[in-house]
Amino acid sequence: QGVMTLGKFLAEATCDSTDKNVTFFPSYGAEQRGGTANCSVVLSDKPVGSPVFAHPTELIALNEPSLVKFEEGVVPGGMVFVNSDVVTDKVSRTDLTAYYIPCSQIADEVGNPKVSNMVMLGAYVAGTKVLKAETIEKMIQEMFTGPKAKFVPLNIEAFRRGINNTIGICFSVLLVGVVRELLAEGTVFGNVVFPVAPLPLADQPGTGFIIIGLIAAVWTAIGGAYLHYKIEEVRHLYGNKRKR
Repeated sequence: QGVMTLGKFLAEATCDSTDKNVTFFPSYGAEQRGGTANCSVVLSDKPVGSPVFAHPTELIALNEPSLVKFEEGVVPGGMVFVNSDVVTDKVSRTDLTAYYIPCSQIADEVGNPKVSNMVMLGAYVAGTKVLKAETIEKMIQEMFTGPKAKFVPLNIEAFRRGINNTIGICFSVLLVGVVRELLAEGTVFGNVVFPVAPLPLADQPGTGFIIIGLIAAVWTAIGGAYLHYKIEEVRHLYGNKRKR
């Protein structure tokens, strides 16, 4: 799935475009006989004491065993990026921010399943802001030269799709949070909108999923109404032409 390529690419792009100290440490061992290969990447403003670590601030899980093995070690408040097309489990810890990216599906839509790692790289860059998107795209152009230059548009498109997917997730999380605060406390970002909370129970665990369902239902209803309007408009125009 290209986790090694992803890690190496991230390390090289950071090393070439910033003043950060960077290490890339791949791990194979028994993994080469059917387990999960993984790599550790350190991007730091300070000298790096060790290229390996037990508690990362972010985890990229492209397969199920990687999520099971490494989720526990992520620091509280960290981020987990999951290829939701391959990993069926969800992040179990509530103190982590999880991003579920359909990398394989997006790669297929772009035109090549091999660029799923670039989709994940885009998601990671969008979620962490560790590098500018322009830096990665420039690196892609420098990496694929000569006969391989034809792969530049494909990889850049996959990278951008990963960014857009994560931005959409962040917007959804923000929207759910705003609606939840509005219903539970009658405020938005601390500013009073209603003198009395419309639905105090909205701050209870699990209500976020209900809010997501309600937003999806409203969005679907609006989309359906708009589609019906356009269909009727076309029928009306076609009917007038027939009469002429």
